[in-house]
Amino acid sequence: MKRDAKKTAGTTASAGLRLLEVAERGPDGAVLRALVSEQRAALAQLLMEIDDSLVDGDTLVEEAEAPAEDPGSARDATQRRAAFDAAETLARAASQSASAHPPGTLRLIAPLEGDTPIGAAYALRGDAGARRLSTARSADDERRVARLLLERMGVEDRLRLLTGGPGTGKTHTIARLVAERFAAATSGSQPRIHVMAPTGRAAARLREQLAASTQTDAAWFDTLSVSTIHAALRWRPTPGAPFAHTASDPLPTDLAIVDECSMVDLSLMRRLLEAMPPHATLMLVGDADQLASVESGSVFRDCCTAPALDGALVRLTHNYRTEGDPRAAWLASLVEAVRVGDADRAIAALREQQALIEPGGSTRGADARADAGARAGVDARAGTRARTSAARLTELAVELAAPVYDGILSAGADDPLAAFDALRHFRVLSATRGGDGGVEVISQRLDERLLTGSSEIGRHVMMLENDREADLANGDLGVVVSDGVIVGRGADGAPRVIPRVSLPAHESAWAISIHKSQGSEFDRVLVVLPDAASRILSRQLLYTALTRSRGQVQVVATEASVRRAVDHSIRRMGGLAEAISQRAG
Repeated sequence: MKRDAKKTAGTTASAGLRLLEVAERGPDGAVLRALVSEQRAALAQLLMEIDDSLVDGDTLVEEAEAPAEDPGSARDATQRRAAFDAAETLARAASQSASAHPPGTLRLIAPLEGDTPIGAAYALRGDAGARRLSTARSADDERRVARLLLERMGVEDRLRLLTGGPGTGKTHTIARLVAERFAAATSGSQPRIHVMAPTGRAAARLREQLAASTQTDAAWFDTLSVSTIHAALRWRPTPGAPFAHTASDPLPTDLAIVDECSMVDLSLMRRLLEAMPPHATLMLVGDADQLASVESGSVFRDCCTAPALDGALVRLTHNYRTEGDPRAAWLASLVEAVRVGDADRAIAALREQQALIEPGGSTRGADARADAGARAGVDARAGTRARTSAARLTELAVELAAPVYDGILSAGADDPLAAFDALRHFRVLSATRGGDGGVEVISQRLDERLLTGSSEIGRHVMMLENDREADLANGDLGVVVSDGVIVGRGADGAPRVIPRVSLPAHESAWAISIHKSQGSEFDRVLVVLPDAASRILSRQLLYTALTRSRGQVQVVATEASVRRAVDHSIRRMGGLAEAISQRAG
């Protein structure tokens, strides 16, 4: 993802200059003092840009060529070249210096060459005109992940990659593999199998899906370990050593399966690979077209597109949900149009089912289909023209969702388990969290609309943190009842109710963010997208939102926003694909 070179100017560049002042007291002091002021300022801005890029999930920044006909871009390109020239000067000095670093000093930039230690805060690679700068930690993670993946490729059946969209049989394949391992086990011995997911919610859903699979046998299912990656590796709050299972004390497993791998970031993938025993099979499963991890890297997508890993890759394409189900077939065609970047086809599919609800138009046609009631047809002449587009998004989301939630609340009023099971029927998914059209405002308005007086009975809530004692995970959903919150079923099938005072931090969940919805599925979703100018819009974001539904979708957005999302595919800047390619030779 290319960045605006001016983005990190001002206070950000000042922070970069302070970093250079610290580095001046170390082994790079003489080189830094020799730089002219323009070079120092450009380098300071570049260093802060790479740190800022980590927030967006990138692991490196590139030296970019600017169009010659754009004087402003040409000036930015000149400044950027100056910054990379200064970085290369420092890297060259670092490679020529054999002296040890004095205690408490900082070596700033070193060249990234093969597997030699970087020995600096940042790493530089590439030739003039195509140079890249990254933090040393990111570069080291990428090289180690590449090495560990390729080492597994060198031994038969030690690495498997499985990718596919919803309904293509990923869970069925996982269950079949586990069943085969148990069936092949000799008498008196059981295979050691770990099934993992990045989040507690995703792990719980995977366990539910495996339990329902036709491949699953109760004889072995009860012995199967299904947990988060952190739980399997035994996370602990130890600085520098966050997991008990490492290369020196590997995970005791013969087969490790990791689902929802698109959510796994670079650092966690490194820890997982390091903790795998050499003899074990590692199977990475996910949807490479979904949003990448919140933290840095797009590891699973890079793995699925790396030619050197082709021998381990299986790509599932047939959608079994579409068989005999016209609505599922329609959704699959919409999802495919988004996946391949065909905005015209995606918009036509939405309009075909009156599923695109535009802020500037009436919602009556869509509401009739969704049984949302005539209230959603808010007359634009009643003053809505004077409202902002964002406020109108909130209004439409509430008007469309409230009747659906009303029906859900009524159906579960006298049956707590029915109320809990209904959590999977419908959800509002928003691209943003704050402000109009975002999760917080939509949920607040629905609280006001759906709840009676001071009573919170029926309120849908989401956990915001893990709680081992309560056996709750960040992202778990629950329903408020008279004596607490139903968060699941017990072993006997009875509702599991947690007193409100014992719950971890939580919030209303009538609307949740698209990012937070990963690992979940609902019968129908209402997707809310911001204005077309929003930088958050992307093909992967819309694809992820649509694939949270099993069949029914409505999108509250302008046509321009949908088109912008479909046309804008995020490409995270990172070095993993290059590291895999280089190491494979």
